Amino acid sequence: ASIQNGNVYYNLGNAYFRLGERGKAIVNYERAKRLMPRDQETVLNLKIARALNPDQFDIVKVPSGFSLLYGALHPDEIVWLGLVPYWIASVSGIGLLFSRKRRLKQMCRSVALTGCLTWVFFLLLLGLKIRELNVPYAIVTANEVAVRSEPHPGAEEITRPLHEGTKV
Repeated sequence: ASIQNGNVYYNLGNAYFRLGERGKAIVNYERAKRLMPRDQETVLNLKIARALNPDQFDIVKVPSGFSLLYGALHPDEIVWLGLVPYWIASVSGIGLLFSRKRRLKQMCRSVALTGCLTWVFFLLLLGLKIRELNVPYAIVTANEVAVRSEPHPGAEEITRPLHEGTKV
């Protein structure tokens, strides 16, 4: 059974950071951030640990669209938020079926359409979040690693070495 507690990962990150093992600290801050996306201390400590990386880049890039909403929400929260427009659209659809007045039907139709479009937006947002969480990545924990064109020591180096803490 794996640990699913963001506070444990956050504390492990702090311990590794104090020991000078920046790569392992970043690994654990990333795990904590995945479980607690809005925890400001985790986000701040992750930024501090990454700022010490001499490479100053990550090979893995997070999608830039909807960054405030996207980055701050856990997939479970996206599902719950997506249920709101779903139910609004459902109730409006029922109102559309049973309404006899023309003006009320038009209003129900507009609300149902808006609810459906908003629900589809949340479904797409959830799909992006799940895709991001399932993209395999690694964080360099050694002081420095060579990036080679093939998986053997004699292969050509294709870029400068990556340093501890770089996300690939």
